[in-house]
Amino acid sequence: MFEDSFSRSAFALTSKSGHTRIYVGDGGGSGGPPAQAGAAVWRNDNMNQPASALVAASANGPSWKSLTSSNVADPGYAAV
Repeated sequence: MFEDSFSRSAFALTSKSGHTRIYVGDGGGSGGPPAQAGAAVWRNDNMNQPASALVAASANGPSWKSLTSSNVADPGYAAV
């Protein structure tokens, strides 16, 4: 695994409709390999579930919604 000393993760918790909501931002920084993805933001509206439901095959499970877009016409383009 490549370590990037410029990478940074951040999160914020809140509650909505009786569930814990989380926003997560994670970025590759500028010191990583060229194939490394840039920064991205995700949201999960129901963190009140087992960890096994939040992760699938070492990646975000289906309950995570990406708020980042590579399309400049989408509102999520400026999400990072």
